[in-house]
Amino acid sequence: MSQSGSQAAAFFRDVRESRVVWLVRDGDGSPTHLSADGTRSLPFWSTSPRAQRAAKIWGRGLHV
Repeated sequence: MSQSGSQAAAFFRDVRESRVVWLVRDGDGSPTHLSADGTRSLPFWSTSPRAQRAAKIWGRGLHV
């Protein structure tokens, strides 16, 4: 299994068990990214520690 495949499998396993997804946001909302075709994607994490790590890396006052 590829690294992305194993990460996806872990994400879905965690969400299936906890029935929760996590996101990061600031006072203006959640950061989104434009894809090549112009659609927006909203990142989710399967555990609070993973979302906390993303908020710390991205900075700018983001929190879980």
